[in-house]
Amino acid sequence: MIKTIKSYFRKIKRTLEFIPIIWNGFDFDYRYALDLFHYQLSRTANFLESDRAYSVNAKQDARRLRTILELMNKVYDEEYRMGHFDQMEVIYGKSEMCWGDNEDGFSTTYLGLKWEKAITPEQHAEAEIQFSSLAAAAEKKHQRAKKLLWELVHHNLEHFWD
Repeated sequence: MIKTIKSYFRKIKRTLEFIPIIWNGFDFDYRYALDLFHYQLSRTANFLESDRAYSVNAKQDARRLRTILELMNKVYDEEYRMGHFDQMEVIYGKSEMCWGDNEDGFSTTYLGLKWEKAITPEQHAEAEIQFSSLAAAAEKKHQRAKKLLWELVHHNLEHFWD
């Protein structure tokens, strides 16, 4: 009977811990499902790292799971996809988004980025070419990381239990 009561309160506590994740989620964007999945995997890693885990490989599985969680953060926080901005800032200084007014007087059009150290039109054109090249490389890196992430999840998911 005490085991049943403890189980009941453990389930209530678990439900309360999930409420903020669910409450702040929406159904129109897959990212909220990923956030929920990430949260559950993080809880699983915490359990595998704890003294309550029985499995001989629990600590190793937890480390592998932590690696997956780190990669998931990097991919879905777009760290790889946005890295080229830092590279450009080193070379051309800070960037500023440029906007132009439309003829209707109500809306604006995005004209591109203006780089602090790209003063002449030639330097600006060179910066745009380099930016495009770095952006394409960053996108490739992002896509490779995303593919690796889901291959790791596929390969390891069934090991994450005690």
